[in-house]
Amino acid sequence: WIGLDFDWGGNKKAVAYGACGFVPEDGHGWCLEWVWLHPYERRRRHLSNAWPYFRERFGPFFIQPPLSFAMKEFLRKHEYNTPEVKEIG
Repeated sequence: WIGLDFDWGGNKKAVAYGACGFVPEDGHGWCLEWVWLHPYERRRRHLSNAWPYFRERFGPFFIQPPLSFAMKEFLRKHEYNTPEVKEIG
């Protein structure tokens, strides 16, 4: 899950605002199968902030298609080349 610490009334609380699923790919590393962020938390750079950790933890992982237009744009911006990203630009 992707979390955020809130300071609410002097108490720190972990708040989950999104999740993703990685699964092993038969001897070929990892596959990012899905990503979900709460609608209010989208476009707030949460995935961008988590991306370096994902790259370090899972290496050059495969991304399960189909990819939304927004995800294709995200991958292009982060220079993560996949056939699906190359086909749109």
